[in-house]
Amino acid sequence: MNGLIERSELIELLSQSNKYRLTLLLAPAGSGKSTLLDQWQQASDERTIVRVNLNGQHFSVHNALKCLLDEIRKTVQVYDAPIFNLFNDQLQLDEDVIVSSIHQVLASIPIELFLVLDDYHNVDSEYARSIFSKMLQGLPDHIHLVVASRFPPRINLSRLKLENQLLQIDSADLMLSEQELSMLNQEVTGKPLLPAQSKQILNRTEGWMAGVKIALLSFEKYGEAALQHFDGNQPDLANYFAHEIYQALPDSLQEFFLYSSVLDIFNADLCNHLFGRHDADQVIEQLLHYSVFLVELEEKPGWYRYHSLIADYVRQKVFEEKPRSSIGRIHRQCAEYCWRINELALCLDHGAKTNDVDYYNSLLRKVIPVWLRSGDFNFIIHRMGELDDSVLLNDEHLAFSYAYSLIFSRRFNQAQYFLDRLKNSEMATSLLDAKAGQEFVGDLEFLELSLHMFQHDTESISQAKLDALVNDSYVNDFRLFGYIILAYRELQGGNLNEATRVAHKAKHLLGQKGFILLESYAHLIIALCERYKGRGLDAVNYISALNATHNYPVGSLAWVNVNTAMVVVEYEQNRLAEARQLCESLLPNLSYACVTEVIATVYLYYSRLLFIDGDVRKAGRILEQLHSILVLGDYPRFTSQCVQESMRQALVQKDLNKVRKLTDLHQLHRVQVDQLSDEGRYQESVDRLLLAQVYSLTAREQYDQAEQLLQPLMDKLDGLNMVSRSLIAKSNLVVVYYVRGCVHAALAELKQLVYEYGLMGFSRNIFDETPGLNTVFAHAHQSGDVELPELFRGVFHDLFSESEEGVRALDRAQLQAQALGRLTEKEQKVYALLVSGLSNAEISRQLNVAVTTTKWHLKNIYQKLEVTNRAEAIVLGRH
Repeated sequence: MNGLIERSELIELLSQSNKYRLTLLLAPAGSGKSTLLDQWQQASDERTIVRVNLNGQHFSVHNALKCLLDEIRKTVQVYDAPIFNLFNDQLQLDEDVIVSSIHQVLASIPIELFLVLDDYHNVDSEYARSIFSKMLQGLPDHIHLVVASRFPPRINLSRLKLENQLLQIDSADLMLSEQELSMLNQEVTGKPLLPAQSKQILNRTEGWMAGVKIALLSFEKYGEAALQHFDGNQPDLANYFAHEIYQALPDSLQEFFLYSSVLDIFNADLCNHLFGRHDADQVIEQLLHYSVFLVELEEKPGWYRYHSLIADYVRQKVFEEKPRSSIGRIHRQCAEYCWRINELALCLDHGAKTNDVDYYNSLLRKVIPVWLRSGDFNFIIHRMGELDDSVLLNDEHLAFSYAYSLIFSRRFNQAQYFLDRLKNSEMATSLLDAKAGQEFVGDLEFLELSLHMFQHDTESISQAKLDALVNDSYVNDFRLFGYIILAYRELQGGNLNEATRVAHKAKHLLGQKGFILLESYAHLIIALCERYKGRGLDAVNYISALNATHNYPVGSLAWVNVNTAMVVVEYEQNRLAEARQLCESLLPNLSYACVTEVIATVYLYYSRLLFIDGDVRKAGRILEQLHSILVLGDYPRFTSQCVQESMRQALVQKDLNKVRKLTDLHQLHRVQVDQLSDEGRYQESVDRLLLAQVYSLTAREQYDQAEQLLQPLMDKLDGLNMVSRSLIAKSNLVVVYYVRGCVHAALAELKQLVYEYGLMGFSRNIFDETPGLNTVFAHAHQSGDVELPELFRGVFHDLFSESEEGVRALDRAQLQAQALGRLTEKEQKVYALLVSGLSNAEISRQLNVAVTTTKWHLKNIYQKLEVTNRAEAIVLGRH
């Protein structure tokens, strides 16, 4: 193989060119295009390849085509067409005659052939581009064209893209990986390279082959010091950039190139604004074609950046030629522009580069409230972390915003530490001596209360303290979250009408103020209240209307909250496929910043859906994973939900060993009905554990004890006005009657429940929390005791299907474990990063490969693991 290292993955990727009419190899000079073509050609013993380098000697299209045809004739037996003599003179021939003759020759070739045109960027005339474009469009199926160029050819590729006949390998694909860097280093220097040094080289060069080689040569000559100071102003690189890039540009582009390099990222509108132009989009397009290492951002279409090394070189040139004050003015103008278009992080980036501390702090005070309202707490924490402690602890607004963000991002230890420091700060002392002290104390109490609520269930929150904070909520906007705490506490305490009232008020106030995330909590509480009241249809209508009118950014915390509520309402309607799809879209977006209610709800419903679909082992692993999350805090309510669901699944499976184990582990025999209310407040954790105890007794055929537990439980829930919870308890009593053989009593009780609650009261959740209820319904329908309309039976068709006997026990765990062992070393690295929660772009940056390569690996991983999507792969890897 020629070249210093063999690039086997790229060779394999380029070998896919036999499936496409055109393969484009696009990257700046020094990226290794020609070397890759050499290696591919040497590795392609079974392929017939004809290659022409369109360098300086082939400056005319006639000469290039003549050379191509001569190489074809040397390689394969072809029809001796007149075209072989057409290019002896220098006349400009008719394009259609040339193209038709070439197609005739290519059609006569009896085998598959690859035509390789290297250095295609030298094709600079419209006449030449037109001929190659027409030649491409009529290419026979067994002829494949491979084109290597520094910039995209100016031919229409849209049709090829639509027909999936274009394979593009670009500079991102050609970036060196860490493993390839290690191999290259052995060839270039033979000296050991530490992992940190490898990452440093790759970060600075972005995997650009020529830059990596120069960095390694510097390392060989000067050691570690060379890497510490390696940038685009290294003599070899600076000389290359000056002659190959900067001086090769027309004068009309040079100044734009210089000034735009001052910006980390930019778009055409920003450049028009800064430079007083109206044609920046056209200039950017020209720069792209001059291959100035300009990269379009994948995550921000229409925005661009320069390769870090060339940016180093050009910025230094700007600093040499332009006064620093003018650069500061550019950054200030950029900050103001970015503020207007809501690019807030970029606004602060430019504000910091003005080197004007007062100006930057003024931007912070504008930007932070916007991020607070949208719930972008990580952005706030990142910016605050850059500030000196003395600044943060002496600015009341910034300090409270920082503490608030830490709490809502579930960084509880950091939040407590910072609040303690804030209480003892000089600012606190001075404020407490002034009239502003009362408001300051109120804000501190509110933050401590919020911290307590996130770390624990709400039973321990003092009602008087909470009422006081809500009454004082007019003092400042962020205390409006007190209404959410109050509504949530009333929901947990079973005061559903009051919880609904407070949540609606919170929704109104927070919506007016633009607190998108906090408003979404109010929506979630309202939907849950409707569900607990037994008004599932109202919950469905509410969330459906909300989804139709709000456009929350996908993956945002507000989007997660509202779609978690949507999981509940889809499930209650027995739309199980839709509910599962939502769960799988939510799982990758759940993070430590989500409230526990959301995390627990998604995991519980996903486990139940997996169980229904027969994936019993995975359903159990999901519950185990949820339990491991809950033990990190004080969450008895959510833990009880996990215990109840685990016991329910064990009952359905008739797994008596698991039933006994769960009963002993959680000491269910100690839970008593009189613990269900505390000073009139409903204790959900007791309700859930009592039901788990009923499941345990039923599984062990201890029916008398189950009845004795259910009777007082029903009375208590009725007294607390917990409509849906009471119906679940009463339905479980019906099932106990039925399974012990008292069929007549069971049917009579079910008939009475249908009369009291109506069939609309029996949602999917009622059936699931009452294992066996569907069997009693089917019996009652057959006996004529309860009439089940066609619509009702249609909605719950899976529950009433005669062919369904319990839950299918599908054990795919062993097969999946074997599949994990079949992953290659590279696929295992990609999979580990995927499971850690990284996006495709982040995985690519970590491994220094292109996004297209990452997607290719992921497709193979999904097939080997026998999963259908990203969410399933992530969940599988976290067990």
